[in-house]
Amino acid sequence: LVKDKLIDGVSEIRDESDRDGMRVVIELRRDAMSEIVLNKIIPHPIRETFSPISDVWGKEISFQSGTHYHVCAPSGTGKTTLSHILYGLRHDYDGVLLNNGKVAKDWKPDDWSVYRQQTISIIYQDLKLLEEYTALENIQIKNRLTNFFSEKEIVENAEKLGVSYLLNKSCKTISRGERQRISILRALSQPFHFLILDEAFSHLDEGNTKKAIALINDICDKNKASVISCNLFEDAHFNYQQKLKL
Repeated sequence: LVKDKLIDGVSEIRDESDRDGMRVVIELRRDAMSEIVLNKIIPHPIRETFSPISDVWGKEISFQSGTHYHVCAPSGTGKTTLSHILYGLRHDYDGVLLNNGKVAKDWKPDDWSVYRQQTISIIYQDLKLLEEYTALENIQIKNRLTNFFSEKEIVENAEKLGVSYLLNKSCKTISRGERQRISILRALSQPFHFLILDEAFSHLDEGNTKKAIALINDICDKNKASVISCNLFEDAHFNYQQKLKL
């Protein structure tokens, strides 16, 4: 896929497999840039009710990798809808979505699959964890697609969020706040140029929120990646270069 230029921005692929298991490392070029353009997007569910003064709906707006964005979205204005459109889960909208210059509605499922593995990740508001699986298994479902982290690195990241002792527990037995931290770890366990946060810290106290922000900042800095944070209210979680209102 890299040789055929179906995947951009990869600097190296190497096999680090050993007797403990298979590990293929994919490294992104630090100078690789990605762009998402929304050209007069209006979601069908809010076509009659969206605000004409919205900075996003019905406008042309560009998200550039390496720039942090905050989207302030009062309830009912389409916060989660925006997150799902960017991630390719919803296609019920007027207008044009361009991913690196390509029209998203022309993409096949395989195109979206590659894009979600290499370019964009998301922390869902409703978490979307598989409750019958352990916390580690939920993280590995994402991580094994690219072998972005070793299991040792996953454990180290879990220690930074204070949930390493939960990794072998079923997700249905842990608290909402603990599950939210596992969801954050899962989203970070892949290459990405854009990380979408949909109310990503809604069940965390101040201390755990600071730990999560520190880890996200560290990994985003290494990837030269963007945060697109969608919240009900304004916040100062990240060094936002652009603030938008739905």
